[in-house]
This record gives sequence, structure tokens and C-alpha cells, in this order.
Amino acid sequence: MRRFLLCVAVGAACVAASGCAVLDQTSDTVEKDFSGTYRVASQSRSDTLQVSQAEIAFDRNGAQLSSATIRLTGASVPAGWTLTKCGDPGPFVSSTFAIADDPSKLEMIVCSNQQPVEDFPVVYLIRSKDGSPIDFTFPALDFSNKRIHADAGRVMVIKWNPVSHSSYALQPG
Repeated sequence: MRRFLLCVAVGAACVAASGCAVLDQTSDTVEKDFSGTYRVASQSRSDTLQVSQAEIAFDRNGAQLSSATIRLTGASVPAGWTLTKCGDPGPFVSSTFAIADDPSKLEMIVCSNQQPVEDFPVVYLIRSKDGSPIDFTFPALDFSNKRIHADAGRVMVIKWNPVSHSSYALQPG
């Protein structure tokens, strides 16, 4: 199986994906592929949200962009969020987040809210289309996050502006 290396870029990509970028509508198939209940196999930080399970569901409700309900289970986690603006960030943001032999084998959905970013996080959902493992890491100078390995090829990143973020390797079920 091919391995993909995903890196979070500082600056333009984070700003773009958290509100300045235009999100395209995702297909029902892509949303269905991201929806479900996942157990958290590993996480990048131990001092933030300790998540053991994540449940992700999308609802288009007649709108062009979907909303997502993300429920978290575990120590020190909020019940979850309903994020009202979810979509495909396009090739610029996806390619900035993803460094891979074939970036076309990666899918990403970005979810945020119309409310101020301080009140709600921006959630990035990344997966390999063929289920290949993903290694995910933050920029070199980010000493608070460790590299994670997602055997099932699924990663969730929760970002609170301006700089707090954590990533989670997800396993179905």
C-alpha cells in the first residue's frame, strides 16, 4: 500500500481554509465516505482534547454547502459542534496540506462556522481514497504536536485560531 505524507502549512493555507477560501460543494458520495463513527487510534497532542471516539455526519438540507455535526467522546472534550459551512477547499488548499506521490488520491473536507472562529473550531477531514495509510505531521517548528500514523488513511485536524490545533488518526468503527 502506498503511504502519503501530509503536512500542515503555516500561514496562507490555514488562513485560506479557515474562511478566506471559497469552498466548493462536495458530492453526496464524498460526504457519505467521510460520515460515520470512528475510534481515535492516536493523536498528536496529549495536553488538549483527549478524544477516544468521533462521530461525523453531514446534512445538505437544500443548501449548496453542507453542515456537519461532529460529536466527540473522551476525557476533556466538548459534546461536539454543528459547523454550518463544509466543502471542498479546492486544489490549492488540498495541495498545500498534502504532499503525496499522487495528490488526486486524497480527499479533504473543511468545516467551519459563520460565527467568530474563537467560538468554533475549523475541522479538516482528510482521507486517502483507497484507504492507504497516511502519515501526518505539523510544521517543523511546532514542538507541541507529534507525528501520527493513520493506518486506515483517515485524519481529523481540529484547529482553533490563531495557533492551537490537534490531529487525530481515525479508525472506522
